[in-house]
Amino acid sequence: MINADNIVDTDLDQIPTGKLIPVANTAYDLRNPTKMAERLPLFKDKPIKGYDNCYCVKIDGDKTTRIARVEHPESGRWLEILTNQPRVQFYTSNNLPDVDNGAAALKGKDGACYVKHGAFCLETQKYPDSMNHDNFPTIF
Repeated sequence: MINADNIVDTDLDQIPTGKLIPVANTAYDLRNPTKMAERLPLFKDKPIKGYDNCYCVKIDGDKTTRIARVEHPESGRWLEILTNQPRVQFYTSNNLPDVDNGAAALKGKDGACYVKHGAFCLETQKYPDSMNHDNFPTIF
């Protein structure tokens, strides 16, 4: 779950265009708990094969606010993100090897395997590329 009504629009090179796109009724709408296994297939025909988006989160002024929650019911693990930053980048490891299409997994420490959509990041931040978009507030 990410508490955001919009994402930052980007071009095919992932450079912000300065526009904000509403998430309502799209694959980007994560305002309610959502299973990633059901959502990620929606990106198979898109240029970016998963999430790599800057979400415009709802924060309470400059107060630390809960903007995201991730749950793994099978293990009972959960993660909450609290921030005073107006944006969060959500990325689902789209550029790691696609083992479902025959690629070999990247091997890590102690034999860990790193694969496409096998991990995610939630990175709180200010507006991306704000110096090039007058409608984005300054980051200072």
